Amino acid sequence: MTAAPPRSRRARRAAPGFTLVELIVIFVVGAVLAVMVTTLAHETMPHFGNETVIQVDRQYDLLREIERLQAAYRQQIEAGTLNLDTLLSGWTPGGPVTLSVSTQTVSAAGGGFTFSTAVRKVRFTCGDYVMYSYFAE
Repeated sequence: MTAAPPRSRRARRAAPGFTLVELIVIFVVGAVLAVMVTTLAHETMPHFGNETVIQVDRQYDLLREIERLQAAYRQQIEAGTLNLDTLLSGWTPGGPVTLSVSTQTVSAAGGGFTFSTAVRKVRFTCGDYVMYSYFAE
């Protein structure tokens, strides 16, 4: 029996896998890229600070108040007791929301019919935000 010849350096380098130095270089390059991407994302993405939270709260307050008034409006319609002037003049908005009411007349004619009705335009305000809702009897 003959002994296997010793492997040469060239034969050992051709073995599959990475050396420790190659793995360290890949790890360092990956870490540097991760830091660069994180820094870039932090600088370009919007920051949600206190002002954004305040804006969302104001919008939520407006929507909640509109829903409250519309629910009372629907309830009175279903009960057959709707008096829009009384409902709107006695309405007390919750929180920082204020409202103002104006009357507008909507008319249409054509196709053999004519109608004209008064519509209440309710303006809900909270800070810089304004929303409108329309009510009719």
